Amino acid sequence: MKVHMRDVQALRAEGVITALDSAAQTYALSAAGRRRVRRDRDASPHAYLAQHAALADVETIDPDGCVRVVRAVDDEAPLKRLTHLRGSRGAPWFSAAELAAAARVRADWEAAQIGALRGSDWSAPRADLPHAGRRGRLKLG
Repeated sequence: MKVHMRDVQALRAEGVITALDSAAQTYALSAAGRRRVRRDRDASPHAYLAQHAALADVETIDPDGCVRVVRAVDDEAPLKRLTHLRGSRGAPWFSAAELAAAARVRADWEAAQIGALRGSDWSAPRADLPHAGRRGRLKLG
């Protein structure tokens, strides 16, 4: 595709494209250019976020019990990217068993985060131990 030199210079100045050859005859999108394309494709109010992270539609339940679909960062995106990695001979970088293990580790991590409250005070004595001393240490004797 032919592009006017004035447009090429403007795109280079904005960091949207980079030259692929020393003669500056062939150009490609830069990382910033790819982010800009993602942002421009997304007409929603989340366009800025879309340029930095993969978004997905997620069903949530609001306080009234109604199910709503909202846009959120796609937590599965890193695992999806891993499935597409290929070695030098074109074989998948990770086996199906390794990807399944990664999915289980991620699910376990997510489940572990559900119960953790940020700002919890773990220095208080445990109430379930009758002989608990200061800072949860057992009194011996």
